[in-house]
Amino acid sequence: MAGLATKGYKATIFDDLAPFATMIVDQSKGVSLSELNFTSAQDHFSTASTQPATRTIGANNELRLFTNNVGEAGQGLVQPATLQQTNNTNGDKMPSNQVYIGLKTGFQIYYMDNPNANTIARFIDGADDLLGLGLGYVWSLNVGDGIKRNIGCVLDYPSGSGVWGFPVSAAGSSSTAAPTFEFQQNGGPLTPMRPLPLPVVWPPNIKVDIRLTCGNAIILTGQGTSDAICFRQTFRGYMMTLPV
Repeated sequence: MAGLATKGYKATIFDDLAPFATMIVDQSKGVSLSELNFTSAQDHFSTASTQPATRTIGANNELRLFTNNVGEAGQGLVQPATLQQTNNTNGDKMPSNQVYIGLKTGFQIYYMDNPNANTIARFIDGADDLLGLGLGYVWSLNVGDGIKRNIGCVLDYPSGSGVWGFPVSAAGSSSTAAPTFEFQQNGGPLTPMRPLPLPVVWPPNIKVDIRLTCGNAIILTGQGTSDAICFRQTFRGYMMTLPV
């Protein structure tokens, strides 16, 4: 990584990438991470959706991420994905000269009450539902025919500090009743994303397959019968290009 400092890289970028300097990011050319050229620091995000039948998500439900582009329907979204839902423009492969290095990641979980109209995000109604969704789904990574990893539960990679909400007393309840919680989010606003043990790399021209899979069925209690549950995964990292 000594070469990075001489190419005008900012100190934070050097520190972030230095531990992975020898990682090969293009097998066909034998290019390591330290040989890449910096383009920009940016997030890479995608949204998948599922519409439970009578508030129940069936066992082994599977969702794919980072396959459709902004303006395209897919990944469970009935309407074309908006820029708020994805900034993907290259499908599941980077172009021949580009590499994306994802160093951190986090998930947001929300619902849409009218998926046919692609309505705005709404908070999950109930901490139990949010906890069940976060624990119930595991995310996995396949890169080409090589790397295959089941990485962890969605709950383990929040966009912040985990499930939280504001305690409020239920209307008409006694003073000794346990408080209910509103405005659940998968992560507090002031806590950074969780770093990945190893970066998730989109090599040039190699398919990257990221999926969410639940094991047991998930029964929701607070959502409407027509609500669509959405998972938005965001990677934080750097866009790079191959050496000339």
